[in-house]
Amino acid sequence: MQALDFQSPFSSNQFESAVLIGFSSETKAEFANNFVQFVLSGFHKKYLTNEFYLQLSNVFPAVARRDKEAFLSLELFEKEYLNTMVGKRCLIESLAKYSLQDLGNRAKWRYLGDLYTSLREWIDENMMLEAFGCVTGNKIKEVVELKERQELKMLFAKFHFIEELLLAPRQERERLEILVEKFGLPQIISQENASKFPIAA
Repeated sequence: MQALDFQSPFSSNQFESAVLIGFSSETKAEFANNFVQFVLSGFHKKYLTNEFYLQLSNVFPAVARRDKEAFLSLELFEKEYLNTMVGKRCLIESLAKYSLQDLGNRAKWRYLGDLYTSLREWIDENMMLEAFGCVTGNKIKEVVELKERQELKMLFAKFHFIEELLLAPRQERERLEILVEKFGLPQIISQENASKFPIAA
């Protein structure tokens, strides 16, 4: 059993035993804790023992790397994923995505579904995707909103007076109305002028 350098977040009573595929509830908890330690260390190679890599390859076969003789290759895994930040980002994304799907193998999901779900919840709760610089759904929303707010300010800056705004080209006016409906009028617009803008009411 690999020694842990932190307080274990998982215990065996959180998992169901799946001895038919070699995973008791204790084995699942041990793997989950070793997985957490591996991720929190920034995927440090010292935590990637041969035993843990074989378990990782079994639980997440999509990330396993095989050499020309079809053996699971720890060396290829390290080269592809652990030597650069891009590789580490790719690895955490692969692990997170894998835990959301059964990959057409319902039998495996039946036995390891609780493990996949627990690891994905831990990844989400501790914002591991963000920690490795991944563009998540929330991050995409933030970027889109920022760009839309900038577009709203730009359109208002283009038309200095409400009277000019009402004479704006139809396409720009319609886009402006959508943004105003979503975010409200910019702070720079006076109450008097705001009352003239149809969407503001």
